[in-house]
Amino acid sequence: MMTLAGTEQSFRHGTSLLEALAGWSTCHELLRQTCYRQADQLEQQREDTCPEIQHFRDASGEMEFQTDATKVNTVEGWRDMKIGVFAKREAGEEASPEN
Repeated sequence: MMTLAGTEQSFRHGTSLLEALAGWSTCHELLRQTCYRQADQLEQQREDTCPEIQHFRDASGEMEFQTDATKVNTVEGWRDMKIGVFAKREAGEEASPEN
């Protein structure tokens, strides 16, 4: 519950949320530390269960994220379709406006 409250808004707001929903009284700093500790544990768990991400981490180049969206006509009407791609690539040579 602390992690959920701490990631929903600010850590200060999270302490108010915990007080209102569960009657728990804590300070925002403890909530922040709890959220960061949980994030570290989840990162380790993800690495243990998804070893294939190591290939991406080891790849050379700068990491980038590309996204795009479009509308698709379905039997239930128009819907948004989105795609996102994480990639790594080496930077190209510098360019100037004259080139």
